[in-house]
Amino acid sequence: MPATDGVGALFIVFAIGNGLYACWVTQRTSFCSKIFIKALEPVSKFPDLNRPTYWMLGAGFCWMSFWILAVIGALNFYVPPLIIMALVLSLAWTAEVMRNVANLTVSRVISLYYLIGMQSSTQFCFQRALSNNLGSACLGSLFVPAIEALRILARGLNLLEGEDEFMFSCAHCCLRVMDSIFRRGNGWAYVQIAAYGKDFGKASQDTWDLFEKREMEPIVDSDITSAICFLTRVCSGSI
Repeated sequence: MPATDGVGALFIVFAIGNGLYACWVTQRTSFCSKIFIKALEPVSKFPDLNRPTYWMLGAGFCWMSFWILAVIGALNFYVPPLIIMALVLSLAWTAEVMRNVANLTVSRVISLYYLIGMQSSTQFCFQRALSNNLGSACLGSLFVPAIEALRILARGLNLLEGEDEFMFSCAHCCLRVMDSIFRRGNGWAYVQIAAYGKDFGKASQDTWDLFEKREMEPIVDSDITSAICFLTRVCSGSI
């Protein structure tokens, strides 16, 4: 088969996937736009709110420079692929920690504004994120991406269960297990960590209990702001 046929088939699959994704996203755009509008309302009151993000970007650039040197050095080891894989995982975890430190800083500033009407110092909140809340940021950065990925996989298996009774039982069992784990480790916990100083596990459970009490789980599951922010970061990095 000519190479152009393979490329054409790949583009057809890609187009079908984009079409299905567009159908999935369209139902969530209205809710997502309302979240962004509401989240950006108090930003104008804090002109230095973006400064911690710039500091984290600078630290990330410096870390990436050392990381590249480590990758070059790893080529001299007996098993370079394993060393490079470990370095990639380390880089991903470090980048996630930096992102969550900035997340905790912004969450602290905005939560104090909404809870007690106080315009807190961004510098102080940033120092708090790097001291009191750093352990929770490191722990969450280690587990939350894996938990969310496995939860998505469990949901996919639940949709593809078919008529096989064994697959039906396994899919539902996996979904219940991942929902239970997700209750004790989710990305929504950072707001309560920043606002109340809770540890990661307690904040995750309290946040999800609050969602259940308000019957907001379907609304939370339909949120796509994280995907949009991720796409924005990828596009910004590419530019």
